[in-house]
This record gives sequence, C-alpha cells and structure tokens, in this order.
Amino acid sequence: MIVAAFGITLTSCSDDDVVITATEDYSSNLNNIALNVVVKNYEVLKQKGEVAATTANAVQIGNQEALNAARQAWIEMRIYWENSETTLYGPAGDEGLGVDGNIDSWPIDLQFVNEVLGASSPITVNFIAEQDANAKGFHALEYLLWGIDGQKTADQLTAREIDYIKATAGYLSQQTTNLYNAWNPAGTNFARNLTDADNGIYQSQIAALIQVVDGMVVIADEVGNGKMYDPMYGNNGSFSLEDEESRFSNNSKADFADNIRGIKYIYSGDYQSSGLGLSEIVAVQNPTLDTAIKTAIDEAIAGIENIPGTFTSAIQNNRPAVENAIDKVIILQEILDSQLKPYISGL
Repeated sequence: MIVAAFGITLTSCSDDDVVITATEDYSSNLNNIALNVVVKNYEVLKQKGEVAATTANAVQIGNQEALNAARQAWIEMRIYWENSETTLYGPAGDEGLGVDGNIDSWPIDLQFVNEVLGASSPITVNFIAEQDANAKGFHALEYLLWGIDGQKTADQLTAREIDYIKATAGYLSQQTTNLYNAWNPAGTNFARNLTDADNGIYQSQIAALIQVVDGMVVIADEVGNGKMYDPMYGNNGSFSLEDEESRFSNNSKADFADNIRGIKYIYSGDYQSSGLGLSEIVAVQNPTLDTAIKTAIDEAIAGIENIPGTFTSAIQNNRPAVENAIDKVIILQEILDSQLKPYISGL
C-alpha cells in the first residue's frame, strides 16, 4: 500500500548544480484521520446525544422501562465520547469550546446537585449551562439515572430529578452537537487544520501529525496515571472509591477501554471503514515500532477488560489485575511519547 506521495523540489545552487530534495506528503493520512475517524466519531456522538435527550424526556416516575432506556442511551453515548478523547485539543479543549470540561468533569458536586433538587426554581437547559462543570454533564446525569449506589428504581424518582435529567441530557446533546459542528467541514471546519495542515494553525503536516500523537499521549496518560491510578492508590496507597469515574453506573472499565480504542482508531486509521492512519507512516521505515505500538494498544485494552467484576470491586479485591492493567496502559503511553513522537518529529 502506498501511503505517501513524493514531491520533487529542485534547488539551483549555481548555473551548473541542481539539488533534488524528496519530500513526503501525508495529506491522505491526515485527511482520513480528520474526516473518517474524528469527524465521523463526533457525528455518531452527536446522534447518540440526540437519543439520550429523547429518552431522557420519556422518563417518568414509576416507569422502569423508560429509566432503563435512558440509562442505555447514556452508556451508548459514553462509548463515543470516550473514543473521542484522543482529540481533546481544538474545540473540545479549554482553548476552544471547552466541551470536555463542560460535560465530563469529575467528581460531581453532589451537595450542589442535591441543593438544586431541594429547591423550587425551574431546572432548564439554560439553567444547567450556567452551572459549574461539576454539576452538569455526563456524571450528573449518571448520578440521577442510577443513584449513589447504582440501585435507583423508577419508583424512587422525584419530579425535580426528572427535570434535572431532562435538562442535563438536553445540555449534553447541545454540547456534542456544537463539537461536531466545530470539526465538520460544513461547519466551522477545525478539521481543515489537519486536512490542509500547511495552511492551518499547525503550519505543517509534521506539526499536525505531532498534535495527533500528543492527543493520544494525553489520553493514555490520563487513563493510566489518573482515571485508573487515582481510585486504585488515591487513599494513601489504598483504594479511593470517590476518585472512580463512572462508578454510579459501573461503567468505568468500559470507559477506560473505549479511551484506548480511540487511540487504536487514530493510529490505525480504521474506524467504520479501513483507511490510512499513523501506522502506515511508521511501518514504512520502522515496522518493529509499528508492531510494538499495535501490540501495546491491544494489551492495554485486554488488561482493562480482563479485570474481574466491576472496577469498584476490583480495586478492593483484585488489585493485582488492576495493577497489571495500569502497567499496560502506562507502557502504551511511554511508547507513544518516547518512541512514536520522536519518530514523527524526525520525518
């Protein structure tokens, strides 16, 4: 498979001497990563957000089927958000629209949420949008749908909780729609900074590729040294349940694995169809590194998924399995940072 086109630059040093310089073109790789991985994932995330808002609007006191549907919509939306966390730069980050902070802050402010539930002012999407990050987004909605112990039933719901559920799901849908529009070529087109890298904010294809790698490094580091490490060791070396993200729904392991799958999609270029990613760039000159990265990705996912039971239970009762998974993720992060990034920088 040919992955990069070669351009020929002719430079005249004198009337008799001509230097021929070969330069590689990575536009096909960057185009596929931007449009067929990142934008396509954000499109599905937007669609899942719309479903989450619709199912939230159907939640009623005593209707367990409707509550279960809203929970399932939350879980499915979560998959695509976690996949997307390889691209927390640009619109998702604080320098852009701040979507990551707006919808995925942890831990949530339970005291504030409960104060709102006990008050009487209307709970609307606009009200939610004005609140601090720790009182809105995925985890506020998760808490309301599952309860503090994950056992809430539809009979236990209150009218105020349903209002909060509807408004928060609506806000999530609004934010993920904004994120898709920001990357979409038909919208603000942040994707152009990868697809036309020489003329974008990164000013070169290599710099754009380095940003892509940095995005992968950041989320691998966050999973291994934050999301998994903190609940495992956050209490003076012992477990800290309060630090476990997505613990109300017991979705933590899926979150972590889906973060690493996001790295896999970017690296391989394969999302809903096959395409060019970073792998083809690496394999041309360093197939050993390419194999090492692919292996590290697969072993990190397997390590997470092989943790027995829930993550809440495992950090208390199966700590060696959690330690193994953390080690696998950190190995991946180190390969990406200390081997892949220098390789791309040296192209």
